[in-house]
Amino acid sequence: MRFCIYIGWLCIVLSYSKTISAQEEINATDFFRNAMVSSLNSTLSSNPNNVKIPWVEQLDLRTETRDFLWREQEYTLRISPNMPRKRKAQQELLAAIQAQDSYGANEKLCQLSEQAHELWLKLYMIKEEKKGLQKLLALLQEEQKMLDIKLQNLKIEEGVVLDSYYKINDLKYQLFQIDEIEQLLLRKSGLDSSSVLNFDDMISVSAITQIVNQSSLENNSVMSEKIDSDIRVTEKELALEDAQRNHLFDFAQIRYRGPHDDFLNERFSIGLGFRMDRNGNDRIKKYELETKLDQLQLEKTEDQYTLDQTLDYLTSEMRVDIKNYQFLQEQSDAESLKMNLVKQKVLANEEINLDVWLTMNLREQKMEARLLEAKYDIYQRYLEWLDESGAYCRSPYFIYLN
Repeated sequence: MRFCIYIGWLCIVLSYSKTISAQEEINATDFFRNAMVSSLNSTLSSNPNNVKIPWVEQLDLRTETRDFLWREQEYTLRISPNMPRKRKAQQELLAAIQAQDSYGANEKLCQLSEQAHELWLKLYMIKEEKKGLQKLLALLQEEQKMLDIKLQNLKIEEGVVLDSYYKINDLKYQLFQIDEIEQLLLRKSGLDSSSVLNFDDMISVSAITQIVNQSSLENNSVMSEKIDSDIRVTEKELALEDAQRNHLFDFAQIRYRGPHDDFLNERFSIGLGFRMDRNGNDRIKKYELETKLDQLQLEKTEDQYTLDQTLDYLTSEMRVDIKNYQFLQEQSDAESLKMNLVKQKVLANEEINLDVWLTMNLREQKMEARLLEAKYDIYQRYLEWLDESGAYCRSPYFIYLN
């Protein structure tokens, strides 16, 4: 009878390691496309206003009359051209401002990428945790059957049987809560509650270790991007100020004095205007922009230093987490090797000691839970590292979990 019980719970445990579904599976690429592309299209598709810099900055038409004689009305046409150097500086400033305005859309990209990575990781951990808890539930249910048999033979106290029963109920409630959280996360991701997720291409701990050792991630925070954008705008503003100071030619005009009785009287005249840079306000504005540029350069240096320190700290913490995981993995492998030898001896006997068998499987399940927890710590630190390094802001978006 004990052998039949063993075969029964072994089949149950093995059944949890196989997933059969007629539905189409959703991998990381499909998930991120569903989570980000629609939002990105609405966020990033808006083009900046098509502003054209004119070649003529000012066009004036003036008219004067003498003694209210309309036939002798005078007309003056004055044109202030936009010189090529100044116009080029204006175009470059406009481009820098438009790039700065797109910072909001880029920030939205960062947020969407970060949320998608966090959701995918949570769903992965839920699937792994459910797999372990379901295997543990199968083991506890078989243990419950053994305890019921011992209770019938008066070889065990009732309190032990009740404790086992309570553990099973608590575990079922835990699985119920995890299922509810999973459904909530699927809806938040825009997926159907019956969606089947495929995590076969999930990034491994060894791959994360390689990334950490090579420091192969981009090192550019969102704040650095914003400061760089402000610096570019300020530099273009300074260039425009210089172009305006060197803009000596002010205007050209033509005047028509109207018909006169005196044939020799001048009717048409042409005039030119030039300007000299003696404006104190322009000099103050240039000094203000130069000071602002120096402050931005200093702020960028401080931000880069802080970023480097933060990433170094996160890298050190991640290496500690990886060492912890590797130590647990070595322990688990050593125990598995030892338990496999014991299991072979147990199976070779006609009388199977189910107590020993269950103890080994429960220990194996406990080690798997520890490894999963250690792996989650690494993933969490990895996502934090991605956030600090500005990797989420890469455009087009990049998936860092496969």
